[in-house]
Amino acid sequence: MSPSLHRAVKQRGKRWGKSLSQLVREALIRELQMEEKRRVGQRDRLEWLIQATRGTIKLGDRGWGAVKDPSRLIRRWRADEERHWS
Repeated sequence: MSPSLHRAVKQRGKRWGKSLSQLVREALIRELQMEEKRRVGQRDRLEWLIQATRGTIKLGDRGWGAVKDPSRLIRRWRADEERHWS
């Protein structure tokens, strides 16, 4: 902690009747609580997105049904890519 910040925190602590360690402890607890709220908010948002998108793709409708030989398709993609970059 820089000397000026240390001095400012000590002055504020005197005004509130608290020690430096109490102020730091309380600030850390507040920060941890805020971080937990943010994390819970993010988790709730992700759960909402999961629920919103669940069921939008029907089983068996994934776009690979017409592909009989995946390795042949991949070889064709690579050949097309080689022609493009050559």
